[in-house]
Amino acid sequence: MLAAYLDAASRRSRHLADPAVQQPSRAAADAHWQETLDKLCDWAWGAAVGPVLAALDSRDRPPRIVLVPCGRLGVIPWHAARTPRGPDGGSGPVHRYACQEAVISYAPSGGQFLRAAARERIPVGGRTVLVNDPDMVWTDIETEELHTACYPDALRYGDSSADGTAGTPNDLLTVLPGGSAPASVLHIACHALTGPSPTRSALQLAAPPGGDREAGRLTVARILDASTTEPRYDHAPLVVLSACETDLTTRDHDEALTLAAALVVRGAGDVVGSRWSVDGASTALMMAVFHYFRTARSLSPPDALRETQLWMLDPDRTPPPTLHDPVLRREATRTDLHHVHHWAAFTHQGNPAATGDWVSDGVRAAKVSLQLGDFPGAARSMFKMGMFLQFRGRFEEAARALASAAETFGKVGDRHGEGVARIGEAVARNQLWLSRHADLGLPGRNGVVGPASERPASERPASVRPASMRPASVRPASMGTASAPPGQAGADAAADTPRAGAGPDTRA
Repeated sequence: MLAAYLDAASRRSRHLADPAVQQPSRAAADAHWQETLDKLCDWAWGAAVGPVLAALDSRDRPPRIVLVPCGRLGVIPWHAARTPRGPDGGSGPVHRYACQEAVISYAPSGGQFLRAAARERIPVGGRTVLVNDPDMVWTDIETEELHTACYPDALRYGDSSADGTAGTPNDLLTVLPGGSAPASVLHIACHALTGPSPTRSALQLAAPPGGDREAGRLTVARILDASTTEPRYDHAPLVVLSACETDLTTRDHDEALTLAAALVVRGAGDVVGSRWSVDGASTALMMAVFHYFRTARSLSPPDALRETQLWMLDPDRTPPPTLHDPVLRREATRTDLHHVHHWAAFTHQGNPAATGDWVSDGVRAAKVSLQLGDFPGAARSMFKMGMFLQFRGRFEEAARALASAAETFGKVGDRHGEGVARIGEAVARNQLWLSRHADLGLPGRNGVVGPASERPASERPASVRPASMRPASVRPASMGTASAPPGQAGADAAADTPRAGAGPDTRA
């Protein structure tokens, strides 16, 4: 099933990228891909999502799930896994989708999940930058709507009539985490391309004066290598990539290094990216609704994305009261928005918490569990709180939280108590060592910054990363290129070329 989907997706991408392909052929390839996508979502429920949801206790609210898929399983939209509703399903969708049952986020690795989850979100209302390609009709409509309805004080890049900033790669690096003027919200609506190697995937932005189209590419390699500071744990922005295939790689799927993942490594608290080439009209509408839930309803990014997808699935949907653009209001009445390919492309990476602060969530969860007499549940909440405090560099508080967790586990004879106690002792020893070596400048609220060779591989400078994660310019000459998965052979040249031939209705 997965091989058939990859083959159909590769064929569709090649057709979108090649301006010589006639519209009937493109339509046929797109229809075949949609069919295989539907079958993949049917398969995904029984293969994994259904059993996982059945094993969870939601406690009258949707559970939060962070998925770390291995290998090619990373291309599957698990949040769109589905099962038939049955004869009593009512007048709504005929399928029950995973996103209707849980808040689902993704991470390329457990380590990256923990680092992102320890970051504190910037409250709504901070510095906002909206970027669009003025040559793409729908991105212009999209960012104008966001400026009018959600972010009236936002800076606008790419629209010469607004702030006069072109939106070049250097302009964006300045406002990304680690730049000289980082934004709290960065929304980028443009073309994107998936490169033949992960570090060559790129956002297609405005070229600097005198530069060619190639100079307008902001690649994964540049995103990772251009940061001037370490990621902060108390100032983590939201980055929305309203473009095609920004959470997809054509190879090296384990711990996949996509544009979305690279921005999390760079220091973003939340990143919204896409798994396939998206339709310009439905995407502009989705983004308007997403930011409505984020600003007017004060939902966290993963919750806002889920509510947006539920809104798309609702046959009785009504436009948000803040939706002003008449074209988008008309798009909201479409009867095909519930189809998977219109709403399921977008995924969330980063902090999965509802409040953006896992420590506050942990305290509340522990109190509720204690009130219910659920001592193992309280201990688990204290343990998670302790681990995230450690990632923030607050070792004394982390040691106390872990000691409380160990004690609570011990009261009920839980076997985890002894192990948690050992972890707490290790954290306390770490704090003692750091206090004796304060001249190294290692501890702090923004996390621990050790020698480059001791940092997580994805956060090291390019010269000391594992060879497979380095940009091509600093890889060993002897290192070959991984073979493409089934269905990807022959797609590399097309994937490394901006898909201008796709027209204004796709962001590939």
